[in-house]
Amino acid sequence: MSDVFFYDLVFPPKAACDAVSPTTPSLNCPWVGCDKMFRFISDVQRHLRTHTGERPFEDGSTALGNVSCPWEGCGKSFPRAWKLRRHYRVHTGEKPFKCHLCAFASSQKCHLLSHLISRHPDFETNT
Repeated sequence: MSDVFFYDLVFPPKAACDAVSPTTPSLNCPWVGCDKMFRFISDVQRHLRTHTGERPFEDGSTALGNVSCPWEGCGKSFPRAWKLRRHYRVHTGEKPFKCHLCAFASSQKCHLLSHLISRHPDFETNT
């Protein structure tokens, strides 16, 4: 039987990937006294670990973390190399995903898609 963590009780695992809103934070942290808001259930789940101190992986970490960011002082690590590449853009400022309808650019494709939906509602995405 697997461990049951606090955030699993608050948000069932199936719902972890469901986006509530692509643009506006609308989920409150359920922790008493915390007023943080999030757009995605998975973000609330991850945030709840700051309150509970839970470490859901066998080694006691909160991530698998086998690929470390080489940026000095960062210290983050990721379970997959592509996640490190995506994260590295935080340090470099690279924004390879450009809106063809305006000057918007983002570091992640999902941010571009959210932009297209919110700022150019007549644009149809083929995802």
